[in-house]
Amino acid sequence: MNLVIQIFILISFGFSEKISTPTTAVGSIPTPTPGMIFSSPGDIGKHNYSNSKGEGNGIVYTCKAGHIDLGHVRSTADWSRYAFEWIYHEILKNSDHIPFKTTVDPSIFHIEITYPDNWDVISFNSKKDIAFPAAVKLAQYVIFHAANWHEILTWHGQRKIFAFSEYASSFSWEDTFSNMMGIYLVGGVLLSRAESYNEAMTIAIQSEMDDLIMFNRNQSISITKTVEGEWYSGWIPGIIGNSTMPGILQMLHRGFDIGESDGIINPVIIKDVDDCDNNFHPGYLRPTLEEANQYGVKFYVEIEPRVSINMKILRIIHGDKAEGKMRIIPDNDIPIIMNKIKADALERGYTFYD
Repeated sequence: MNLVIQIFILISFGFSEKISTPTTAVGSIPTPTPGMIFSSPGDIGKHNYSNSKGEGNGIVYTCKAGHIDLGHVRSTADWSRYAFEWIYHEILKNSDHIPFKTTVDPSIFHIEITYPDNWDVISFNSKKDIAFPAAVKLAQYVIFHAANWHEILTWHGQRKIFAFSEYASSFSWEDTFSNMMGIYLVGGVLLSRAESYNEAMTIAIQSEMDDLIMFNRNQSISITKTVEGEWYSGWIPGIIGNSTMPGILQMLHRGFDIGESDGIINPVIIKDVDDCDNNFHPGYLRPTLEEANQYGVKFYVEIEPRVSINMKILRIIHGDKAEGKMRIIPDNDIPIIMNKIKADALERGYTFYD
């Protein structure tokens, strides 16, 4: 990386400190095992961007969308808002490169921007009218891929705490839909230009969860136990990734649906749950770069891994030609990585939904 880019990144990250970062809500694995939280409809609480005070998180089972991880819903919503604020500011500064990252992973998303030919002569208000929806759509695209990238990293052994493996939580069956739910809801909130973000997100989450038809905590646990032995086994949180030690929690069913085949992220449903019909959620549309580019400002996005396992992932894409400085092009490279992950899952005897 040359010196000019390094300086630009430092300046940009310095600016990011002026935008308050969200408190990442803690997610849960959808199994009634030690340390995992199941919640009831009355536990949802109020959304809080700055900290988790007043928020209810945990797993709720729903008729229309199966398990929902409220922590993931809140986290992707808040990081999308954070990304929007950063991107919007940089567009109005006429920046041609935005290095973006979250606190969840060390990877950097490099966003290249090309402006329309008349950008220098149109009014500042006209620029704002273009930049606002473009920044919302780009933020949704970036956080969608950031969430999937995190799952990819943890599948390959990335962890924040050396002694604790995150492998069991990688692509757990509710992850991708819960992540996309937060990204979808925050898009509506941002585009509505709500006066209070927290209040608007509280209403949006509650309304969506009510529509999905929630079960209470005990019911959610009972429903989940019907797939014990088929979707999961064991109860001890993983200390060693992909361990087969007796009692270690094994996630035998995974959720790999990131909308590659049909552009829709669908929920994973447990069949034949009492009091539920077959009126399932139709799924959320996957964010695309084309949506962000439709307003005239054009974006191009790459991921700089910056993780210890980056070569392991780069070799999946480039084979023996992989080099440590290579970047990930989300729309091109992630499908290749996902195909390898699915093959790995089958080899390990897992089932999955994609």
